[in-house]
Amino acid sequence: MIWQCACGIENRREREKCDNCGWTKAQTDEYMRKNPGRAPEANEKISIREIPNEDLPSVILEAKDPREIILWVGKPESLLPFLAAHNQVPFLYIIAIIFLGSLFFGPAGLLMAALFVSPIALPIVMTIGAFNKTVYAVSDRRLIIRSGWIKEFTKTFDYDQISNITLSSTATERNAGVASFHVADAGTGFLAIRNAAALAAAIKSLMVDVKTDWNYPNAKRPKKNRGYETAYSIGNDGRDENP
Repeated sequence: MIWQCACGIENRREREKCDNCGWTKAQTDEYMRKNPGRAPEANEKISIREIPNEDLPSVILEAKDPREIILWVGKPESLLPFLAAHNQVPFLYIIAIIFLGSLFFGPAGLLMAALFVSPIALPIVMTIGAFNKTVYAVSDRRLIIRSGWIKEFTKTFDYDQISNITLSSTATERNAGVASFHVADAGTGFLAIRNAAALAAAIKSLMVDVKTDWNYPNAKRPKKNRGYETAYSIGNDGRDENP
C-alpha cells in the first residue's frame, strides 16, 4: 500500500516510518485530521521552467552567468522554521525564561538579563534580519543561495560538486507546512520552503543529467545527445526529441 506522509514523501509499506521525516502513517492520518485544510506539500504543484531575466530578483540576476538558465526561484516561507533550521529556537526559550525570571528583581534584574542574553540574542537578530533577504535559485548548472543582513553573501554549489541532498522536516516545519533540504558537507541549503521534497527530487534528477554529461566525452555519448550545450530541463525523460 502506498501512502503519502504529511511531509510530501510517498511510502510503500503502511507499518514502516516515512523515509524522510520518520512519521508513521498513523501520525500522518492524525495530523491531517487535525489540519484538514493543509494538504501534504507534494500535492502542491511545483513550477519548474525557464524564468526570463526580467522576472528574476535583482540579487539572482547579479549572480547569474550570461549563458546560465534559471529554472526556479523561491524564498523561506516561515520565520520560526527558518530559525529552527539554524538551531536557534532553543535559545529563544532560554531568553524568555531569563527575562521572565528577572521580572521578580525589577528594573535592575531586567538590565542584568539584557546584558546576559545579548551574546545569545545577536545570532538570532542576525538570522531574523536575513529572513526577508534570503533568496534561493536553481539553474541548469548550480544552486544559488543569496542571504545575509548586515553583510550579504552569495553561495553557489555546482552540481558536479554536490555529493548528496538531505531532506529534513522538523515538528516546527511540519506545523508550518514547510520543509528544508541541505547540501551535503555545506552546512546550509534551501530552508523553510514549500514543496521541498518535490524540488529536491527534481534537483537530484538534474544533477544526474549534468554529471553524466560532464563525465563522458563526446565519443561515448549517445548519438542523439548534443552534449552540455543541450538545454537541461527538470522532469524530462532524458530523450532528445530533435534528431
